Amino acid sequence: SAASSPDTIPHALRAGVMLVLDYWYQVTALSWKNALLFWRNRRVTWLFIAVPILAACGVGIADVVTNAETVQAAEGTDLADFHPGSPINCLVFDTSTGDYGRGIPIPGAWCAPLVYAPAGNAAVKSVMGRVAAIHGWTMAELEGDGEVLGGDRPPACPADGGGCVLGFESGEAVGRWIDANRGRAAVAAVFREQPAPNASLLADLSGNNLPSHVAVELWYNDTAVQFYKALDLDRVWGPGSAPAQVAAAQVAIEASMLQEYGGEDEDSSLTGQRVKFRRFPLLRRKDFADVMGLFGAGAILIATALPISAVIVQAAWERETKVLGTLRQLGLYEGAYWLSWGVQTAAHLVPGLLLFYAIGAAFQVAFFTEVDGGVVLAILAAYSLASLGWAMVVAAVVRGPRPAFSYVVQVSVWSIAIVATLGATLGQFVQFLYDPSLQPLPALWPLVEALLPSLGLAKVVFDVTSTVAKAPVEDAGGGGVVVWGPRNRYTVDMLTDAGANYTGNFTVLLVDRLPPGAEETFSTATTSRTLEIFAITALLTMTAAWYVGQVVPQGQGRAQRPWFPFLPAYWFQRGGGNPALRARVREAGEGGLPPDLDADVRAAALRVVTGQTPADHKLVVTALRKAFGILPATRVEAVRGLSFSVREGHVFALLGHNGAGKTTAINCVTGLLEPSDGDVELCGVSMALAPHAARRLVGTCPQFDTLYPALTAADHLRIFGRFKGLDAATVAVDMAAVLGAVKLSDVADKKAGNFSGGMKRRLSVAVAYIGSPDLVV
Repeated sequence: SAASSPDTIPHALRAGVMLVLDYWYQVTALSWKNALLFWRNRRVTWLFIAVPILAACGVGIADVVTNAETVQAAEGTDLADFHPGSPINCLVFDTSTGDYGRGIPIPGAWCAPLVYAPAGNAAVKSVMGRVAAIHGWTMAELEGDGEVLGGDRPPACPADGGGCVLGFESGEAVGRWIDANRGRAAVAAVFREQPAPNASLLADLSGNNLPSHVAVELWYNDTAVQFYKALDLDRVWGPGSAPAQVAAAQVAIEASMLQEYGGEDEDSSLTGQRVKFRRFPLLRRKDFADVMGLFGAGAILIATALPISAVIVQAAWERETKVLGTLRQLGLYEGAYWLSWGVQTAAHLVPGLLLFYAIGAAFQVAFFTEVDGGVVLAILAAYSLASLGWAMVVAAVVRGPRPAFSYVVQVSVWSIAIVATLGATLGQFVQFLYDPSLQPLPALWPLVEALLPSLGLAKVVFDVTSTVAKAPVEDAGGGGVVVWGPRNRYTVDMLTDAGANYTGNFTVLLVDRLPPGAEETFSTATTSRTLEIFAITALLTMTAAWYVGQVVPQGQGRAQRPWFPFLPAYWFQRGGGNPALRARVREAGEGGLPPDLDADVRAAALRVVTGQTPADHKLVVTALRKAFGILPATRVEAVRGLSFSVREGHVFALLGHNGAGKTTAINCVTGLLEPSDGDVELCGVSMALAPHAARRLVGTCPQFDTLYPALTAADHLRIFGRFKGLDAATVAVDMAAVLGAVKLSDVADKKAGNFSGGMKRRLSVAVAYIGSPDLVV
C-alpha cells in the first residue's frame, strides 16, 4: 500500500534531495579535514610538490645532456689514416678469468695477423702473398682444420715470432680453426663469388682465378676489440663502425687486388691508395636518445606516487585509531568518504602534475612540446585515477598491528610498480607481451594493464614518444650532410591509431625466436584502448573499495550483507518506526522476556513489549539481541532480548558486570553494530530500516578518544558540525556554547595532540554535542 501511495513520488524526491545534501555536507567536511591535516603537516605537502618537480627536472636534464648539439667541424674529426702498409695488430689476451677476462696481453704469445680462404685459388693466394710481402710476413697453409689445435704455433710459421698469413681450403675450415684457437687470429679474409652486382647471396669461390664480381668477407674478434681500444691501438672502433684491424686489412687486400689486376707498377698502386677515417663526418648532432620513452613512465609514476599512497596511510590510520568507526556511527556514507579522498588526492596531484608538465615543456622534452596538451593530460589523469582506485582498495582491506604497517604496504606496492615500469621500458617487456606469435600473452595484456597500471603507462608513453621521435634526414643545404629532422606531432586524433611498431627477430629469454635473418612486424594496441582500460579500472576499483568497506568494516561499523547493493531498502530508506517488529514482540508478550530479569528492568521492558511506552520516551530499544559466531558450539550471545526506553531530557545509564554486554548494546544503539534481532527506534526512526536517518540524530563520545592530534578543538567542532549539515553561522553559535560547557574556550585554537587526557575527553564530549543531537551516547 505504501508503494501505491500518492505520496511515494514526493517522498522519493525528498529522499533524493536529502541524500545529495548529506553527501555534499560530508564530502565538504571530510575534504576540509583532509586539507587541514596536510596543511598542518607542511613538510609532507611540500614534498608532494617537490617530487614532481625533481622528476621533471631529471627527465629534462637527461634529455638536454643526451641530445645536446656536438661541438665539431662539419667535415668531421680525423681519427685514423690507413694505407696498404698500416699495421694489423695481433695480440692474445689473458684468459685466466674467462675468455679475455682481464684484457691483459700475454707477452710473446703467437698470433696470426691474417688467415684466409680458399688457399687453393691461385689468384687469392697471389693477392694474399702481396699483402704478406708488404708487411714482411710468412705465407703458410694448413690442410683441413689445421695441423695443430689448441693455440700452439703451426710448424709452417716462423719460430722467431714473425707474422704468419695462414691459408685454409675453405671458409668453413677457417671458422673451425678460429673456434679451436680462440684469440690466435686478428682478421680472417674469406673470398666469395658474387653472381651479380649487389647480389646478397654469395657462393664459394672455385678455380684459380678471381671472378668478375668478387666479395671479400672480413671476420674479426668482437670480444677482443674493446681491449685494443683500451690499449690505444684502435682509434676507429665504436658503435656503428668497424675496428682498425679490419680497416687496415681491407685497405691492404684491395691495394693488392688493384696491383694484381690493375696493370700498374707496384709503387703507384700500393702507396696511392689511402683511407681517412672520421668520427661521424656527416652528422651535426650526436645520436638521438629517447629519454622520455625510456624513463618517462617511471618519472610519471614517481611524480604521482606520494599523493596516491597518502590515501593508504591516512585511511589506515583512521581505521586503527577508530576514527572511521566514529564517523560511521554519525551516519557516514561510504561513497562520501572515498570521494573526499579523491578530492584531496586531486588537490595534491593537479598542481604537481601541472608543474611536471611545465618543467618538461621548458626543457623542450618532446613528450610535452610535440604532443597535444589534451593527450598528455588525458594520459596523466587516466593513469592517476586507475592508481588511485587500487590505492583505495588497498586502504579498504589492509590492516596491521599499528598504523606504520600501512607504510610497509605502500613501500612494497610502489617498489613493485617502479621495478615493473622500468623493466617494461628498458627490457621491452611491452613488446614481448604484444608479440602475436606468443598467444595467449597478447590477449592477456588488457588484464595486465588493469592489474598494474604502471605497465600500461609504460606502453602509452612509448607509443607516444615513438611517434614524435626524430629521424636522420639530409640537410636542406645539400652537401650530403645528415642532421636530425623535425619531430612528428602527436594529436588527439592519433589516440585511435595503432601503437608502437616493432620489426625484427625478437628474443625470448635471450634466444632468437626466429631463424637468422628472419623478421616479423607487429604493432601494439591503440593508445585509446589503454586509456579506456584505465578508466574502467578506476571505476571498478573505487566501487570495490566502497563495497569492501561496508561488507568487511573490520569492527568500524555495521557489516552489510554481501548482496546489499541489490536491496532497495539500502538506497531508499524511509523514516518511521518498525511496526512489524512491534507486532511480533507484542504477540510474544511477557513470555518473550528473559526469565532472570530484575524487577525494575522487567517493568521497563514490559512497557516496551506491550506497546505502552509513553510518548515522551524518545529512545526505544525493543527485544535487542546480538550474538557473535556462526557455529553453535562457538556462538556467544552478548545481548539477550534487551528492551527499555528513555525519556526525553533524561540521563540513562546501563549498569552491569564485566562482559555483561553493555558496550555491545551501546554499539547497537548507535548503529555501529547490526543486531541479530530486535531494533532501536530514536524519535520514531528505526535504526534497522533507516540507519542513516537514525544516525543523524545521534552524537557519540566513544570509549576511547578519536581525535586528530594535528587539529585544534575549533577545527574538530567545525568539521563535525559541517558533517552533520550545519551552516557556518550555526556551527559558530554551537561551538561557542559547547566549548564553554566543557571549559575549553580558552584553548579552542590549540592542537588536540597537546591536550591532557582529561581535556581530550572533554573535547570528545563537545564533538558529541555539536549540532544538538537528540541522543548523546
